[in-house]
Amino acid sequence: MNQFTGLRSNLANIQYLKAASGERLAYEKIDGSPNLPTLLYIPGYGSGKDGDKVVFLKSVAAEIGCGFIRYDPFGLGKK
Repeated sequence: MNQFTGLRSNLANIQYLKAASGERLAYEKIDGSPNLPTLLYIPGYGSGKDGDKVVFLKSVAAEIGCGFIRYDPFGLGKK
């Protein structure tokens, strides 16, 4: 358990985008201030959309009021 574990309960707003091939892409989008950029988390080597990095970045985005998007690339995670 770590300092971000309690934030995982806020990670439940998963939506799905269906591709023409029928595959689904799991993502979460949180709107922020229109005057601030949106933080886009792209999972990579050794990290997924539900790991500690994304939980921390989502909390920072919420704290400063910017938008946030995270997703599972095709072939990984919830699809």
